[in-house]
Amino acid sequence: MVVILSPYRSKKKDEDKTKAQLIEELEQLRERIKELKDSDNGSEQISSGNIAGYNDQSLFKTVIENTPMVAIQGYDRGGVIYHWNRASEYIYGYSAEEAIGKRIQDLIVIDEDVEAFERTVRDISETGKPTQCSLWKLKARNGDMVWTYSSMFPVIEHDRVAEIFCMDVDVTRSKKMEESLREQEEQLRTLINAMPDIVCFKDGEGRWLEANAFDLRLFDIENVPYKGKTDSELAEHSGFYRDAFLMCEETDEKAWRAGATGHEEETIPKPDGSVMTFDTIKVPLFYPDGRRKGLVVIGRDITDRKRAEEQLKSAYEDLEKRVEERTGELARARNTLKAMLDTLPIGIVMSEAGTERITYFSPGALKILGGHIMAASQDMEPGPYDFFEVDGSPLPVGERPLQRSLRTGAYVQNVEVIVRRKDGSTVTALISSAPVKDANGNIIAAVSSISDVTELRRADKALKENERFLENVFEGIQDGISILDKDMNILRVNHAMKKWYPDMVPLEGKKCYQAYHKRTIHCEKCPTIKAIKTRALQSDVVPIAREDGSTGWLELYAFPLTDRAGNVTSIIEHVRDITSRKQAEEQLVEAKAQAELYLDLMGHDINNMNQIALGFLELALGTLDLNKEEKQLISKPLEAIESSTRLIDNVRKLQKVKEGGLKLHDIDVGEMVRKIIPRYSDIVGRDITIDFTAGCECNVKANDLLDDVYANVIGNAIKHSTGRLAIDIHLDRVKIGERDYCMVTVEDDGPGIPDERKARLFSRSLKRTSGKGLGLYLIKMLAEDFHGKVWVEDRVPGDHTKGARFMIMLPAIEK
Repeated sequence: MVVILSPYRSKKKDEDKTKAQLIEELEQLRERIKELKDSDNGSEQISSGNIAGYNDQSLFKTVIENTPMVAIQGYDRGGVIYHWNRASEYIYGYSAEEAIGKRIQDLIVIDEDVEAFERTVRDISETGKPTQCSLWKLKARNGDMVWTYSSMFPVIEHDRVAEIFCMDVDVTRSKKMEESLREQEEQLRTLINAMPDIVCFKDGEGRWLEANAFDLRLFDIENVPYKGKTDSELAEHSGFYRDAFLMCEETDEKAWRAGATGHEEETIPKPDGSVMTFDTIKVPLFYPDGRRKGLVVIGRDITDRKRAEEQLKSAYEDLEKRVEERTGELARARNTLKAMLDTLPIGIVMSEAGTERITYFSPGALKILGGHIMAASQDMEPGPYDFFEVDGSPLPVGERPLQRSLRTGAYVQNVEVIVRRKDGSTVTALISSAPVKDANGNIIAAVSSISDVTELRRADKALKENERFLENVFEGIQDGISILDKDMNILRVNHAMKKWYPDMVPLEGKKCYQAYHKRTIHCEKCPTIKAIKTRALQSDVVPIAREDGSTGWLELYAFPLTDRAGNVTSIIEHVRDITSRKQAEEQLVEAKAQAELYLDLMGHDINNMNQIALGFLELALGTLDLNKEEKQLISKPLEAIESSTRLIDNVRKLQKVKEGGLKLHDIDVGEMVRKIIPRYSDIVGRDITIDFTAGCECNVKANDLLDDVYANVIGNAIKHSTGRLAIDIHLDRVKIGERDYCMVTVEDDGPGIPDERKARLFSRSLKRTSGKGLGLYLIKMLAEDFHGKVWVEDRVPGDHTKGARFMIMLPAIEK
């Protein structure tokens, strides 16, 4: 028997079921639908008169249409809907007529899940297996989002998936409630963590369940997995707070035994030596049968309150003592004030109103006015002294600052006077005075300060003399000096600038580019503007138009002056006339160009003559019937001419190197040395052996002049020796620091080089040798141009007579 439930059954009842219950019911319903569908498929083989088949098919349709709150849809592999029950209409808002024939992914599947849905359908179609029940976010006709637990399963016909059924249970309300609970829990957790109090929850066994951030920071267990641990166990994680954890455990047990909310004042020491005090509330919770359920611990930091209470108590205790001491302090204050006045470097004089009697003279005043400090007395005035104006005229008594303050209440500031003392000496003093009034504003006294500024005035005089000296220096400098403000206005110039720009005098107040260059805007490459921007010295060469119409050249240095904050306040321009130097430079450039022209002409003509001589000599060797000695006589001049041609070629190359015209390229050092050796292996009248050992392949970045470097070293070994000679050449790759180098060692057993000659072997004084080639000085220069170096040492250390060893080291590169 099948029971059909009303589609209008309470929606809340289904949503109140757990996820596990919903999944279990979906599985049961899916199995039942599968059975009915299988029965429906079987009925096709039974005649229409078979009642059982008819009933199964009707039952299948009835179950689909009337399953309450379970939306059931049937669709093909493409998602085209064939079945749409009433629950689907209720949940998604589309009637069966609106849904059937449309693709389900176009109807209720949200855009971002369409791909996942179609992938799931393909998996079911390919495997024939149902999906696990899972949570899906779908959309209703009115635009609302619907959360469902959904399960999809295939209907197999003739061993293939003919149709796919999907059952959806609406859990939107549960989902919203879950999200609301999660949000409330997060708010509560945030509130607890934001509290500046201890908040901790423990279970009936004293194990920590939850604690807020303040509690974790307090006990320094932020990185300790505290949940599930007792205070005793947490004590093992913190040596410093061990006693505090154990004390908390004791007070927890006290709260359990009391069985009611309790208050305790607990003190917790801190690593810095301080102690925090907490007013702790502990609330024990019990199960109905009396078993311990949990403990809520809340602690309020009352350290400041306790400290304030102690301070207040201490303040009350100190109050009487302070009152007793106050009288003595006032007396000491008077004595202290007098001592301070007595030690001030300025003079203090006090006088009472009415009688104008002097009531106090400080030692400083006695010293300035000519009295003896040791004779100072409150009632003693120094001997006769007189006040004069700065111009030497007497200062009337009524005009003196102290009398003006006593008689008129005036506040007098820094009146400069000349004091003539009893012994006839004079000092320059600044006097200020002010009245002393009672509560009603009546003048009861006046006080005056006297400062000896004699030395200050002497310093002012010296400063003015120094300024005059600097002015003379400023004007005596033969170079031009301009002082500009940061807006390029000329503040001051010396006589040289006025001499160079007479038609723009006065220069002060004008813009520099207007006065010096007759422009309305600043120069494009102005070093002064650059100095302002960089706050550093800048220089440039600028033109100057002469009165005779010629153009001169000035070398300009711009130096910025800055304040303490580093802001540019002004600029000093130092200008030097370098017209003569520029003309000399131009003449030097012209002379260099002429020298290069002569070098090119000589190289071209000599090469042409060499080529003619080479041609005839090579023709003679090839056509004449000569014996060995005769051939040698022709070969030698032939080699000399070839060497001359190479020398001219190398000079041209050297010229290009200096001008940057000879480009560097990769050179195989071993191959180059092998090509050089045959030139020196067969020299008439000499028994020369040259051995070359290459321990590796090594390439460097150089130009063709590297050939002459190695050839010169080998040629020098032969040229500076006689008779039999053995030359050993080694090529190795060495590492110095992080860099690889090609090291070529050329050593011979010739006469060697004395130590005193080694020191100057590569110096400029030896840059030309008596023979052909570039010379050792140029070899050193070329090696350094290739970022390497060359040096010489004894073949046998300590004995230069056993031969020399030349070392040529250049940076290696990868081939």
